[in-house]
Amino acid sequence: MTTDTVSAPARILVVDDDFATRFLMGEALEQAGFRIEQAENGRQALDVFEQLRPDLIALDVMMPEMDGFATCKELRQRSGGAQIPILMVTGLDDYESINQAFMAGATDFITKPINFTLLEYRVRYLLRGSATMVSLHESERRLATAQRIARLGSWDWSRGQDYLHLSREVCEIVGLDPRMPNVPFQVLINRVHERDRAQVSNWFTASREGMVSGGISHRLVDVGGNECYVRQQIEAVLDASGCPARLYGTLQDITELHQAE
Repeated sequence: MTTDTVSAPARILVVDDDFATRFLMGEALEQAGFRIEQAENGRQALDVFEQLRPDLIALDVMMPEMDGFATCKELRQRSGGAQIPILMVTGLDDYESINQAFMAGATDFITKPINFTLLEYRVRYLLRGSATMVSLHESERRLATAQRIARLGSWDWSRGQDYLHLSREVCEIVGLDPRMPNVPFQVLINRVHERDRAQVSNWFTASREGMVSGGISHRLVDVGGNECYVRQQIEAVLDASGCPARLYGTLQDITELHQAE
């Protein structure tokens, strides 16, 4: 016997100081299968957001006390508010108002008088995009967790750059500040054990010129003088002439494996 899993309908918060507009928007979206919550001003919207955590907010611009721009900006600063889709609803279709809405953090906008069929499609589109972003962030979180457990990081280099872009994990393994991930190649080379330095430098130069690919194992020395063993792998992306335009590499701390061997 199989059991079908039915997902709950998305919860939409409709915010407008005009009762008629709020009612009509709510009715249209409810008939489209969404759960509707309502707020008549910006401050009430913030309270509802904290209590119910809607999946999307349809937010009117022109409201007393706290307008839609200020409400949107405040929502983006709240915990959990950075990623929620915010659809600004406005009768102001001039460029300045639209630009102000996006500067405040709006995801999209729709103008009055509202085309309710378009409203439904716009809401579905934003929810689909939001679900994709949530899935992407979750995949990134899982990858970051796996890399942290495996002591594995990544780096990349593009032709014309005089630096490598290091992931947080590589910065931590090498002992560099992760807030400054763009690191000159020589800085990284200086962390390589002096007996391995020439070999690693030649390996990277050959890879950059398309003469070698694959991996290399060597020692690193952190700022405290502690040694660790790492394994680097590299892969090149070639341009039309067959020359490396970009290099992608991984760096893994294999100290425990090396000691076990």
